[in-house]
Amino acid sequence: MRLTSKWVTRAFLNCWVWFLSLRRDLHKLLISNEFRWIKSQFTGATFMFQELEDGLILRAGTESDINAIKKHVLAVHGKGGLPMVDRLFRLHPDFSPPDNFLIEDTKTGKVVAYYCLKLNTGVLGGQKIPVGQMEIVGTLEGYRNRGLIRKINEAFEQRVEEYKLPLVIIAGIPFFYRKLGYEYAIRMGGSLTFSLELIPPLKKSEKEPILIEEVTTNTFVKYLKTREKFTSYLDLYRDLTTDEYLYLSTGKLGDEALYKFNLVRQNQKVVGIFTLNIGWGALEVTELWVENLKYLIPLLRFWKALAKRKSLPLRIYFPSGPGIAQALESISRSKFERPYAWYVKIPSIKRFVETIKPVIEQRVANSDFKGLTDSVRISWYHEGIELVFKDGILHATNPIPRSKVKDMDVAVPFPVIYQLLLGYRTIDELYEIFPDAGGNATKTPIIRQIFPKLSAIWSPEF
Repeated sequence: MRLTSKWVTRAFLNCWVWFLSLRRDLHKLLISNEFRWIKSQFTGATFMFQELEDGLILRAGTESDINAIKKHVLAVHGKGGLPMVDRLFRLHPDFSPPDNFLIEDTKTGKVVAYYCLKLNTGVLGGQKIPVGQMEIVGTLEGYRNRGLIRKINEAFEQRVEEYKLPLVIIAGIPFFYRKLGYEYAIRMGGSLTFSLELIPPLKKSEKEPILIEEVTTNTFVKYLKTREKFTSYLDLYRDLTTDEYLYLSTGKLGDEALYKFNLVRQNQKVVGIFTLNIGWGALEVTELWVENLKYLIPLLRFWKALAKRKSLPLRIYFPSGPGIAQALESISRSKFERPYAWYVKIPSIKRFVETIKPVIEQRVANSDFKGLTDSVRISWYHEGIELVFKDGILHATNPIPRSKVKDMDVAVPFPVIYQLLLGYRTIDELYEIFPDAGGNATKTPIIRQIFPKLSAIWSPEF
């Protein structure tokens, strides 16, 4: 077949139009959902497999592993964990089989140690950041104290690096995850257990001024819109999307890690929100926000009735909004308990700082250091980073190798440095607590502005 110049020209133009269209679509995808794009690039790209001792193998999960994983979860965590595993595999919008990590005994075919990587999105100072969450960690009793969780952690961290995650968290048991390089650095919980007898009953001549409406797929958007008022008082929190609704709420109240979202209405107007779940042997209320404190007593009556039907105590987690916590303490005649904290690991401090670059620049712009042109050298002893500012813009983040870690402006031991970066403690608090934390007094005011203390609530937890 003879190719005419006209045909060649037409073919070239068609290919060029196709290329421009593809580039436009890819650009839209990257802009609209960068985290999912990163994920789709790597899902299945590396299949981890490692032979261990005594017939054990470490590998990434596959679709066919769900039943074996369920048997493992049943043996380690009990039947309460099974609905969560099922929802995670079927309904989580960003969960895939290679994000499961397991050790299998080839002699029995059993999964003997396991955990998974669940992808979330956090919001820090208005900036969305991808967050990895370690979940459902466990080892069968006969295989414990053999370092299997450490072995899985090597594969887990390889996957984290493939995704280029700036932050990883876990709600773990005390101390253990410090051995894997984690540090407590995000506030968790802080709850108040109510004595139901202190909640005043409704008078016979009165009607409740509010209506409680359980959220559905169609009204979850309304919940998320109202949730912006809950999060408006926070510097660090978990972002929620409509895609996560089915994962978080499909099932019955009482299933592990399942949440029922609720709107509080008065004459059709939404005046509050809260979520309900049953955990740690109590009816738990989280994400509480109300427009007016007068709605608290009617809400308490609603929760009291439900707690009595379930024969459970009532536990309320720290709310958001001025005066709500104080009002609840006054009614209950008790105090919110000291909160626990999330374990945190920042795989690359340089990556984390660059991820929150707009936040840092905004903090500088809103301070006495507006237009800052200077550098700050921060050390965690075995490494460091130099933050270079020009006219208030974070111009460069230069890694400092161990051989050049000297004469630093700030030094905070590793991994306590995470507490500074995430606003869990201020630089002054760290100087007060840790004898090996210190620095150049002339640069401390800049550090106070760049890394202030943050108000944080990370919920739902799962």
